Amino acid sequence: MGRIAQLSELVANQIAAGEVVERPASVIRELLDNAIDAGATKIDITVTGGGLTRMEVQDNGCGMDEEDLNLSIIRHATSKLRTMDDFRKLHTLGFRGEALPSIASVSRMTLRSRVDLHPGGIELRVIGGEKIEQSTVGMARGTRVIVEDLFYNTPARLKFVRSLQTEVSHITEVVTKRAMAYPSIAFTLKVDGKLVFLTPGSGDLTAVFLSLYGADVTKRALAVHETRPDLRVSGLIGAPQDARTARHAMWFYVNQRPIRSQALQFAVIEGYGTALFKGRYPLTALFLEMDPALVDVNIHPSKLEVRFSEEQDVRDAVTRAIKAALLTGLYIPDLSLHTALPDEPLRLREQPPASEYSPRQLAFHGAAPIESAPAQIPRQNQDQAVRVYDSQSREKKTLATFAHPPAAKAPSSLDQGAEFAEAMMRTHAREQRLTSASADNRQTGARLRPLAQALSMYVVAEDDDAVYLIDQHAAHERVLYERFMVMAGSGNSQTQELLVPLTFSLTPAAFFRVMERVDDAKRLGLVYEAFGEHDLVVRAVPLWWQGVPLDRMVHEVIDTFLEEEGVDQKTWEKRVILRACKAAIKANQRLSMLEMQALLDELSTLQNPFTCPHGRPTALRIGRERLEKEFRRR
Repeated sequence: MGRIAQLSELVANQIAAGEVVERPASVIRELLDNAIDAGATKIDITVTGGGLTRMEVQDNGCGMDEEDLNLSIIRHATSKLRTMDDFRKLHTLGFRGEALPSIASVSRMTLRSRVDLHPGGIELRVIGGEKIEQSTVGMARGTRVIVEDLFYNTPARLKFVRSLQTEVSHITEVVTKRAMAYPSIAFTLKVDGKLVFLTPGSGDLTAVFLSLYGADVTKRALAVHETRPDLRVSGLIGAPQDARTARHAMWFYVNQRPIRSQALQFAVIEGYGTALFKGRYPLTALFLEMDPALVDVNIHPSKLEVRFSEEQDVRDAVTRAIKAALLTGLYIPDLSLHTALPDEPLRLREQPPASEYSPRQLAFHGAAPIESAPAQIPRQNQDQAVRVYDSQSREKKTLATFAHPPAAKAPSSLDQGAEFAEAMMRTHAREQRLTSASADNRQTGARLRPLAQALSMYVVAEDDDAVYLIDQHAAHERVLYERFMVMAGSGNSQTQELLVPLTFSLTPAAFFRVMERVDDAKRLGLVYEAFGEHDLVVRAVPLWWQGVPLDRMVHEVIDTFLEEEGVDQKTWEKRVILRACKAAIKANQRLSMLEMQALLDELSTLQNPFTCPHGRPTALRIGRERLEKEFRRR
């Protein structure tokens, strides 16, 4: 008896604060969510002493009258929902009614707010969760929240606070993520009296991207669009060359709510595929719009994690959207010289199906790697080379180029950020119009012509507008990879029967497991059957295995069947990449002019000629205008 007692309101609020207010950035996040839900179009954030000394968030939203202002500091008082049905269809960022009372319980907080119909505003002073004073103040419509001496009454919490610079970094991340989600809201962030971030509030997502990453990265960014009956994916992604070494720049939003999601990260990386170098992570600002009933946002106290009812469908949609954006926007990057000029994108051509490859193209794709490095084509390959490179009888494949005007000059200080953003938006719109006009007027470009081989590794080529440096190994690797992927994905139609079948002895357990996967193996082009009690006899292998030890490849497939439930597309793709890498032309291998021309022509037919399967660029470009500027001809 008497062992159970109800906690006081102060203790309950401080316990709640332990979940809601982890650090100063948590306070900023909750206050921003309230300001956005209040319909603000302008939000100013001021931070002093890493947020521990003082934080202030002021907005021009709908504001609160005296009654609502007093209710706002009471736990579980909210204007966001009334019934559980509202909870299942949330359209607001905040909804629990715990933010303000939790923050007030561990700080000295001042709230000021005014609604349109009142001549003045109301100010409340709350210390440690207790209301101290209420007065009338003059102010414009909106709300202003000042939080001072955070964790003053819970010193144990201060032990978990990092350096002031670290706390400022977390606050900046919170503000920038909200700004990306709401480009129609003008955000400003000042830290210790210095302006560190602002957005114009123009409603253009590109303007926020520009404020974060600068003109060059924004100019290369690609728009993402994918619409399904119950899901819409949109946003911006960075070019592969602008990828980072960590995932911190991969941002995701569900119904404009910032979230963390490993599933979506994997979907994005899968969408980039071989365009992204291993260990690099792209700049991402992706927005998912879906029925709130299909996503649970209440699985984490800070509302950073969500649960999708149909996660695989969401992942597939994101992957498809990324792939589509890359197919329309990949390009050959400019060679980095000391003069900063804009990149010039190249139009991608659709990859022809296997049936449309000419015998000459098939000969090139299926050619075994050259083991030596002669100055000319080996005798046994001369006839094949002539068949491959007869330019009089094959269609000329081209890569059309479109020139962009010079980028706008960056501002000298952040105070000019809004003007710079507006100028960049005008420049971006002008570039879009010019690119569109170029696309209409120039359906084809000049054929790339080889000039020489540099350092026994790079093909020097030109078209009518630029000079190119092509990495011969990376380019040939991409050619073989795309061809092998067509073969590997075609199943039984791309198999090669063996004149002498191969026999493999297995353990009883391995034998029965592998025999369960006969149909899976056939779809991949591998045909085998039982031979004796625990032996396999392989009758046919995938055509793209040509040139590699067949017994090793069969053992790899058997090991995969034993370790995994199945050989999916990703597993098979890894093997294709390995095969292409081993079969491709090597560095320090001399090429003739015919071989270089063939490589360029085949490269131009690919779906993605701009990166090798590992994500490295295949070519660099130096435009005519850039050369003329470097040599001071203009």
